[in-house]
Amino acid sequence: KKIKIGVLCIDDNEFWHGVRRGAVYAKKELENYGAIVRYAFFPNWGAMVQEMPGLMDRMVKEDFDGYVLPGFPIGTIHEQIEEVLKMGKKVYLLNTDTAEKEMRQAIFQPDVSDAAVLAAKIMANALNKKGKILVLEGSREVTANCVRSDAFQDAMAQYRGITMDVRSEEHTSE
Repeated sequence: KKIKIGVLCIDDNEFWHGVRRGAVYAKKELENYGAIVRYAFFPNWGAMVQEMPGLMDRMVKEDFDGYVLPGFPIGTIHEQIEEVLKMGKKVYLLNTDTAEKEMRQAIFQPDVSDAAVLAAKIMANALNKKGKILVLEGSREVTANCVRSDAFQDAMAQYRGITMDVRSEEHTSE
C-alpha cells in the first residue's frame, strides 16, 4: 500500500515560501519510496479559512494516512483533526498548535512564550520598570500570536510601574 500524506499550508511570505520549498522537495524524495504527497498552498488567510476544511474533508474521504499542517487559523479544521485522530491517522503540526492540547500528536515550533517573557524583561529593564507601552498584537486567529501576546502581557503585569495599551490586528484595522 502506498502511503498518502496531505500537506496544507499558507504561502503568503518568505517564511512560508521556505516551507513550501521543503514540502516540494520532500514530495520528490518520498516518491522514491512509493509515497504520495499532495500539497495545497493557500495565497492568504482568507483563502485558507474558506478552502482548508473542505480540502481536508476530501483527503479524509480519500483515506490519506497522515497530514502535515504548518500554520492554520484557530478553529478552522479542529473537527477534521479530531476525526482523523479517531481514525488512527497521524497529524503533524508545524509552527502552530491546536486550541486543545490533547489533540496535539506531534508539533515542531519555537517557544514563543519563553521569547515573549524574555522580551518583557528586556523592555521593563530598558524602561527602568516604569512608563506606558503600546502592544500591537497580530491576529488572535493565529495560535502563536495568542500565546506570545498573552505571555508578554502576563510577564509585564508584574511591573506595577508599567501600564499597557493592547491593540489586536482586528482592533487596529478599524
